[in-house]
Amino acid sequence: MFRSDLWSDFPLVSFKRWIKILGHPAMVMLLLTEPHWEEELATVWKRCAYVVFPISICWMKYSPHWDGAITNTAQ
Repeated sequence: MFRSDLWSDFPLVSFKRWIKILGHPAMVMLLLTEPHWEEELATVWKRCAYVVFPISICWMKYSPHWDGAITNTAQ
């Protein structure tokens, strides 16, 4: 089930992604084991917002095909 890299066209890339995904629970546990985890969680959300919001605004402003609608471009 978790070994999709065995039949993948790019097994090394698939394996690297699985290794990266295995680190996510460790990061969550590290965050939740802090003494004041609520404050730490708010800090993480704020720091992510400082990056994500400006990038999304630039993407919407400067993307040549942006019309405000969500479309499926994988046709």
